[in-house]
Amino acid sequence: MLDYYKLDLIARKNKKFTSLTSDIFEYVRQFYPCLGRISLVTIDGDCLSTYHTEDIAPSDQSLEFEEIVIRQGSSIEQIISQSQYRIINNINQLPDNRHVQMLKTSGYVSSLAYPVVHHDKVISIIFFNSKTPHLFQNNEIKKDFFYVAQIIATLQILVFERQSHFDKLLTIALKIGHERDPETAQHLVRIGRYSEALARLLTKHKPEITTEFIHRIKCYAPFHDIGKYRIPDEVLFSTNTFSSAERAIMNKHTIYGEEIIANVVDMADLTNIPSEEVTFLKNIIRHHHEAFDGTGHPDGLSNVHIPLEARIVTLADVFDALLTKRPYKDPWTLDQVIEFVKAKSGYLFDPLCVQVLLENLDEMMTIRQTFADEPSEEHRLSTCV
Repeated sequence: MLDYYKLDLIARKNKKFTSLTSDIFEYVRQFYPCLGRISLVTIDGDCLSTYHTEDIAPSDQSLEFEEIVIRQGSSIEQIISQSQYRIINNINQLPDNRHVQMLKTSGYVSSLAYPVVHHDKVISIIFFNSKTPHLFQNNEIKKDFFYVAQIIATLQILVFERQSHFDKLLTIALKIGHERDPETAQHLVRIGRYSEALARLLTKHKPEITTEFIHRIKCYAPFHDIGKYRIPDEVLFSTNTFSSAERAIMNKHTIYGEEIIANVVDMADLTNIPSEEVTFLKNIIRHHHEAFDGTGHPDGLSNVHIPLEARIVTLADVFDALLTKRPYKDPWTLDQVIEFVKAKSGYLFDPLCVQVLLENLDEMMTIRQTFADEPSEEHRLSTCV
């Protein structure tokens, strides 16, 4: 049996959640070498989205970056609706799909799914996969894994609560700024969704994109223009072509935005928010007007020196802005937008991001239609959705 005291000590180390999960996984495998995989998936509406996975077997990693639709009446839906665990003694009994095929190919034959409950709501599910059939049926073994699951669940809930606190503070700042921003709330939601989709699609080309990256960019992309709050009305609401002086004023919104985030962090008790989380957000805000050829602002960064998250948001923002009616312009046709994006590839935009967007236009347009502007709800904000 596991040493629960030792597990508790591991969980109390001053490390980020993913590192602690890795340490717990390695410790548990000393007692149960047949355990090959732990995966934590979060619930996003009617979909599951992988947050973090530890896996000893080589597998199709692209599946980690795909969302899984929760089918009504499925055992997953029952785990969520009834807050109950699920044991699979033989994975061959599961309905066949790509994820089940991946588990089979990796040699996994049994599974334990454990719901993470926060305020009477299942927010995620922890999956344990083993190469020994019927492993989780044994009561003593089941007790061990329930204890491990509870530790991971507690750690994940701490992350969830810290993130929720941070998101609420950011959203307050965003709402204050949005009262003066001529953009619609749905535009901000679409930017998050486009950016998330592009990040998922780019995982085939960019190994640095993790499941954490995908969750972050979806949540933080809508904050890209938060600095517009400090731009004077005569510039922010102008429908005329900017003079050079007005353009210089507007360009400062990236710097102002970074300062706003720094103030939020300084004023609030956010000592437990990982520094890389704040850096990721600041990168989007400060650098989403950089150009791939180095002619952008505020720092004139080029190519891979522009943070990837900013390169993605730059394309998502312009793509949606061109398709959308603004006080100073009518919406462009999709053909016009495609022509512009192609022409600016390698100049304003990362060519690889452009390639992925153009290869998946149907998905992008579905996002646009799903989160279309609703004039009656113009000021309703929903970012991390």
